[in-house]
Amino acid sequence: MTRYASFIALAAFLTFGIGTAISFAGEPAPAEQKEKKGMTSGKADEEKKAFKGLQNDEEKEQFIEQFWLSRDPTPDTEENEYREEHYRRIAYANQNFASGIPGWKSDRGMIYIKYGPPDERDQHNGADRAPGGGRGDLDARDDDSG
Repeated sequence: MTRYASFIALAAFLTFGIGTAISFAGEPAPAEQKEKKGMTSGKADEEKKAFKGLQNDEEKEQFIEQFWLSRDPTPDTEENEYREEHYRRIAYANQNFASGIPGWKSDRGMIYIKYGPPDERDQHNGADRAPGGGRGDLDARDDDSG
């Protein structure tokens, strides 16, 4: 991965608080449960502040290396599953949610990166829409009161 891509991925992580917990077992990790309850530890804010205070690329590269090492669920292996999943989510967001801006910057992209793929998806073929593309009663009133 290029240095620029590493900076972008870390910036996304720190800016949006992404990945406070990625659960590989399908259960929210404790940090994610706290975040949902509004009890975040502030670790991401501290890391963001520390990163912004770095003076040169060498310091930033060292910070990034430590950042990912501290999140590696299996530190005895060469692979860092947490980092790989984060980059995979960024790539998916860029491919599927880009619309004038990179997908990772879009609202949908940020949600996808932070929480991962949805548990379920509704598929609609458009047959349930009213003629003309409207949503029936929500778009037109039958009486003159409105």
